[in-house]
Amino acid sequence: MHNADRIQLTVYFEDPYWIGLFERRRNGVYSVARHNFGGEPTDLDVYNFVLNNFYDLKFGGDIPEENKPETRLNYKRLLRESRKIMKKEGAGTMAQEAMKRQMETKKVEIKKLSREEREAQNLLKYQMRREKKKEKHKGH
Repeated sequence: MHNADRIQLTVYFEDPYWIGLFERRRNGVYSVARHNFGGEPTDLDVYNFVLNNFYDLKFGGDIPEENKPETRLNYKRLLRESRKIMKKEGAGTMAQEAMKRQMETKKVEIKKLSREEREAQNLLKYQMRREKKKEKHKGH
């Protein structure tokens, strides 16, 4: 098996928006990115998005993959199977797990930033109070 990148895009409707789920397999690691298209995208919209904005996507939720022998499938059979899977399961569970990991990572980062911001705000308030006390003390 060679270590080529493999990208798969699934566009599905998640009320009220159309979502594009990009799944990437690179060097035995599976990661995902999600894009909200809003209204139903045409094939041309999807194609233009991939051409112009693909490298701006933030892939995350890295999951190591087991090495499975890659088999070549007829593209029509592959389409039938993917439709059947999407009808039965929706977005793949591996993708859901990766998205969950990505969201948890973002949540931790946001928490850290907001805590630092809050501490800086408290320090500023403390310094302002000290300055005010000094000014009052000077004036007796």
